[in-house]
Amino acid sequence: MYISCNRLKKHIKNSDKIDWLKIWDDFTIKTAEVEGFEIKGEGLDGIVVGEVKSCTNHPKSDHLHICEVYDGKDNLQIVCGAPNVRAGLKVALIKVGGHIDGFEITARPLVGVVSNGMICSGKELGISDDHEGILELPDYVEVGKNINEYLPLKDIIVEIDNKSLTNRPDLWSHYGIAREVAAITGNELLPLDLEEVTARESLNIEVIDKENCLRYSGIGISNVKEKKAPLDMQVMLYYCGMRSISLLVDLTNYIMLELGQPLHAFDNKKVNKVVVKQTDGTKFTTLDGVERDLPRGTLMITDGEKDIAIAGIMGGLNSEIDPETDSLLLEAATFDAGCIRRSAIKTGLRTEASARYEKALDPNMTEIAIKRFLYLLKQSDKNISIDTKITDVYSKKVTENIIELDKTYLRRYMGFDLDEKTVKEILTSLDFKVEIKNDTYLVTAPTYRSTKDISNKADIVEEIARIYGYNNLTPKPLKLDLVVKKGDGYYKTEYDIKKFLAKKTKYHEIHTYIWYSNNLLERFGIDKKENITLQEKKDNTVLRDSLSLSLFEKCITNSKNNDNYGIFEIGSVIQDKENRVLSIMHVCQEDKLEDSYYEVKKVVYDLFKQLYGKSVTFKKGTIDKVYANDDYTLLVEGYGYITCFKKSYTKACSKKTCIINAEISIEKLMDINVEAPEYKEISKYPNTTIDYTIILDKETLYEVLEKALNELSNEYIKDYKLIDVYSKDTKNITIRFTLGSNEKTLSSEEIENTSKYIMETLEEKGYKIVK
Repeated sequence: MYISCNRLKKHIKNSDKIDWLKIWDDFTIKTAEVEGFEIKGEGLDGIVVGEVKSCTNHPKSDHLHICEVYDGKDNLQIVCGAPNVRAGLKVALIKVGGHIDGFEITARPLVGVVSNGMICSGKELGISDDHEGILELPDYVEVGKNINEYLPLKDIIVEIDNKSLTNRPDLWSHYGIAREVAAITGNELLPLDLEEVTARESLNIEVIDKENCLRYSGIGISNVKEKKAPLDMQVMLYYCGMRSISLLVDLTNYIMLELGQPLHAFDNKKVNKVVVKQTDGTKFTTLDGVERDLPRGTLMITDGEKDIAIAGIMGGLNSEIDPETDSLLLEAATFDAGCIRRSAIKTGLRTEASARYEKALDPNMTEIAIKRFLYLLKQSDKNISIDTKITDVYSKKVTENIIELDKTYLRRYMGFDLDEKTVKEILTSLDFKVEIKNDTYLVTAPTYRSTKDISNKADIVEEIARIYGYNNLTPKPLKLDLVVKKGDGYYKTEYDIKKFLAKKTKYHEIHTYIWYSNNLLERFGIDKKENITLQEKKDNTVLRDSLSLSLFEKCITNSKNNDNYGIFEIGSVIQDKENRVLSIMHVCQEDKLEDSYYEVKKVVYDLFKQLYGKSVTFKKGTIDKVYANDDYTLLVEGYGYITCFKKSYTKACSKKTCIINAEISIEKLMDINVEAPEYKEISKYPNTTIDYTIILDKETLYEVLEKALNELSNEYIKDYKLIDVYSKDTKNITIRFTLGSNEKTLSSEEIENTSKYIMETLEEKGYKIVK
């Protein structure tokens, strides 16, 4: 964004005391980043107002003219090639010895005729892109006067980084920047000159979309005779990146740059009614002559019959101000920031106006902007007629934020006590209202700071600190006791589980949303009416109470490409409260069901054994889950369950798909008292392993066998572990025993006797065993 220092000076008292080159370093530290500045008008001097007394065609050229130009003292012969040069015209004249772009003007012949100076175009002066003709000055300028008295050629144009202003809609204007500069330098911000309105007639304005049109203000004006904006306004617009078009259009752009409030002028002969509503989708030709496809939901300004503007972005060609316009309907509105941003993106049309609306403008600026427009219009055309009052539809009122800031809080963040007078002066300079009550500052933020920026006491501290000067704060080391905060354990528990599953299985971790998909619930007729719902979302509003259903939805999608895989997630479910749950889903084909089921069971068993040193038990039971198959449901000792999804669910993946599901409560895992592991001396002698396959009835649980194994008592049995489970007509479980001694290498006879002991003992207990 470009800012004119000439314009800032008009808003600040005693602005001549400010160093306008050095102030921007301070501004960068205290307010927003300045990317750089450019000094305009350098290399221009010796330019005065001249008057063309006569103009004749050059005898040896078909486009040159020989002019007699009066400079206030002498008549000078000037050769000029501009097509618009003529007698009686007042012009910008550079006399011999003057400079333009650093080049000195000298008397020199042009096609045989000496030219004693130069008549300038706007482009040559650096105030316009127009190079087709010379600059025509208005009749009121006095011949012989220095051109700088009428044209502010010399200026400092500052470029401020837009990104640093994202949260400060008030700074997208010269007046907002002037307020900051005044506060930084300790100067007074001057009030705006405004035109009061006495007319009583109302405009016909209707706002249908009150959600996205926060405020719409309008006024009717007629009898506008003047067509060109003042020269200083034209120069300022050009320096700030805009081109002069006409008085009315220039004024709307000028107010936007000055106050940050976009305005739009409709030709009153083309528009006499305003309706603000969303479009159903249509084509619309904007002011730039481009026909655009407007998506459904775009906020539009209409006259009740046809669209006349894309709200907050650009007007339409069918209602534009043209050279013949002498009456207008002036709009000053505030639209929802998100609505304008979406429309700008969808239409591919970003403008100076939309950039400001996207920052959440203050609706209370619309009336001020209209009165400022009227004041400036009257300065150029005092005979205008104000036909209506400011007709106003204020749908969503914005009020001032009131914040309590206690002195203790301020002291803690500043690092020292700041006296009341300084605090009040700083905040007052930024247009805050301050009331001191005992140990508290009651701060009222203006509405232009309340829409997006100031909302809590930390924001107020920031305002005080930045204007006071961060460079004035003395850095001090923190003095506090360093105490290791005891965590709640959830992070470590969940991390350990994920690490275990990643290393010991081929399962993939996924992440799902905490709400159910409406399509899933409707497809399987699952009733979750009692669940907690989200109020602001339009769909998928039911918060889940089962993590496994969320994973099942992903199984439906993934099973189109794969028929054997596993996934897991540790996530939140909302029941009486928020709970953390581990859910595992193993997807396989029907012929692999038994093997896959025992694989999941082994994963759960090993998880408890390796992470918690606990030999968990499984028992037949039922669970309150609509998808659970009771024939395959095992309860995991109060920690969760293992089950299979019913066929009515798994057929959504494919006809032969089976899904084994395990779900474990993280909260209950947190209650396990993990005992320190028992360390055993590592033998320096070799160990021997022997595998035995123990044949059980299909219905016998492993925990029964485990109890028998734990009762084995032999000095050479060091350990055992489950190696494999195979189930068909019977359940075949392979156990690997580790035999050894810390005192010697076992002989063949000792190994054989130990093996014989294991087999005989188990056979006595009724187990059939194969070595």
